[in-house]
Amino acid sequence: MFMFGKDPRVIAFVYLSMVHDQTGDLAAAERAADAGVAAAESVHHPFSLAWSLIARAFFQTWVGEHEQCLVTADRIIALAGEQGFPNWVGQGLVYRGWALAHAGRKDEALGSLRQGIELWKMTGSELVTPMFHALHAGAALHLGELDEAEQAVAAGLAQADRTGEHWMDAENLRLLGLVCSQRGDAPRAAQALDRAATDAEARGLATNALRIAHTRLLLARAEERDARREEVRQKLGQVHAERALPFLETVRSSIDEGAS
Repeated sequence: MFMFGKDPRVIAFVYLSMVHDQTGDLAAAERAADAGVAAAESVHHPFSLAWSLIARAFFQTWVGEHEQCLVTADRIIALAGEQGFPNWVGQGLVYRGWALAHAGRKDEALGSLRQGIELWKMTGSELVTPMFHALHAGAALHLGELDEAEQAVAAGLAQADRTGEHWMDAENLRLLGLVCSQRGDAPRAAQALDRAATDAEARGLATNALRIAHTRLLLARAEERDARREEVRQKLGQVHAERALPFLETVRSSIDEGAS
């Protein structure tokens, strides 16, 4: 196997995990990510190992495991730096920035995200860039940087239109809805969330659909909350996990809060 080649079994686990992340079987997503790491370690192939760790990091961002994601990101950066894999260093920096944002380390977080995306682009890579912009936008939103969040969302959607890689459109549109809501533009927020929901349903993205329904509940007016709460319950029933995950626990708390 060449140094920069990839082990087919490892990469199958990587993509299987990412499909399950989106389509709602989070238990299967975690198993596939862990199986990919184990397979890469068993063949002693650093390039494949870095790739498998990226699947683990994506899972951790998707379910809100901030501290675990930071550990994974640091491992990716160390491995990729040691082996001379600049593309994986770039991805590791993106995940590290996202995790740092949720630790409240604002300047370090945004700097890592910007640097990681720039490094990824410098290698000539374009694949999964809309996802990086979504992670950037979500981190910036968490840190109260609305301008940066909106610019990241716009970049993600523009990249998807240019390359045809639309699998993160629902998430970028959800984040656009949050940006518009925080700017006080309720009609534009509702439009973005409607577009996000339509996209997620059309693509069978159950986890995205739950994220969008949860966002709608958080933004709902008092008279809408019971209906939105029921919508979240329905979407939650379409997502499977075998252990408590931070994102799902947050969703359940939102359902219970103020339930009539």
